[in-house]
Amino acid sequence: MDGKIQDGLIMKQKIVSILILIFILIVFDYLYTWFALNGYKFTYRWRYEIIQYILITILFFIILTNITYKVFFSFNSKKIWITFSLISLLFISVFLAGRVVSISKYYLFVINEPKRPSKNLWQPDIHLAHKGVPLKKGYYEYFIDSINGQIDVQFDSLGFRCVSVTNKINSDTLNLFLGCSWTFGDFITAEEGYPHKLSKLLNQDYINTGASAYGLAQMKQLLDSLIMKQSFNYVFIQLSPWLSKRAMSFNGPSYFGYNPFPYFSQKNNTFQIEKKPYEVIKNRREWRSRKSCFDKLNFYVTNGFEEEIFNYFNFKWAVFKSNIGLLKKPTKNKNELELFFYKHAIDICKQYNAIPVILKFGYQKLGFNIDRLPDNEELLKFLELEKIKVIDIDDALLTDTVDYDNPRRFEIYHKLPNGEKIYYDNHPNPLANTIFSKTIFNSLNK
Repeated sequence: MDGKIQDGLIMKQKIVSILILIFILIVFDYLYTWFALNGYKFTYRWRYEIIQYILITILFFIILTNITYKVFFSFNSKKIWITFSLISLLFISVFLAGRVVSISKYYLFVINEPKRPSKNLWQPDIHLAHKGVPLKKGYYEYFIDSINGQIDVQFDSLGFRCVSVTNKINSDTLNLFLGCSWTFGDFITAEEGYPHKLSKLLNQDYINTGASAYGLAQMKQLLDSLIMKQSFNYVFIQLSPWLSKRAMSFNGPSYFGYNPFPYFSQKNNTFQIEKKPYEVIKNRREWRSRKSCFDKLNFYVTNGFEEEIFNYFNFKWAVFKSNIGLLKKPTKNKNELELFFYKHAIDICKQYNAIPVILKFGYQKLGFNIDRLPDNEELLKFLELEKIKVIDIDDALLTDTVDYDNPRRFEIYHKLPNGEKIYYDNHPNPLANTIFSKTIFNSLNK
């Protein structure tokens, strides 16, 4: 009886100590979040994240050791079993700490998110990962400190971005635009984007299939589908270094979380588009105004769990399947993939009597001659031999003289009443898009 009483006391002490440790873990995590939300300047944020990671790992290790001690091992066990047990607990602690840190970072991003589209503007798509909802009207919203604003967005009957009815170009001639958010026109109106401005100069109608985060896999599927259904005069095809990279990974661009994408696999010299390698939960709640400890904990068991636990394991499972041959791996040959895609695009354009035009930009910062990325020389030689028009818009930006001393003059900004510009997005602004359209128009008329 005394033994049972003693065991009961030990169990109570263990439960109390575990609860205290969990409380310390919660308090520490909340304090870290509080500092981040209240003006504490994380100049070297990665250092604080490392400290957070180490401390949370230690707390998890102590908690797990407390729980499993005398259940799976004790210090009277064999040395090899003690070593194995402690190493296993440390491994689990490192993993759990990594997930906690990821969820914490995700939470900080969500409640301070500088920009986002309105709900139900985009929908999941089995082939493209995401696509605009047909005939949907919404907005892109941005937040800069206390300033917030909206840019209207609307989609046509096919789910592609379009202008208002009053600004529609009435023409029997139709052109096609393929690209990503630069072609879509992130955080500018459709009327301010280069597809519409160029089309007005040409006096020709158009379909703008550009969309946020799209890459070569989406561009190929859209081109193959639409060119057989419509008669196009020009097909304007974006050439930017990130378009191929987005088609060489299981995940597409995403600030946080996991965004499964169609991708290209390769066997010998043949490329093939593979469907999304896994599925995710996407159920973002509204967290912008919530900054309490309770809401932080609520976030852990809702969006945080979905993104950094459920979706994380789905992603890792896809990686595992690719490593054992159950899922095709993404290609690693960027230059070969680009050559394949643009060869295919040109061939199918010629087949359907459309004129392909390559719009090359993004190999340097907007109008600022620094960190210029290397060109795909083999691709450019091929385009030259095929006598395909390649318009280098980067060079056009460099020759612009408007506010030349400002390296960010072509980025999206908000102008305050005192004239000060606050930049919040590095996509091309209306001025840049005007230069894009004029450069393309002049090049076509040479």
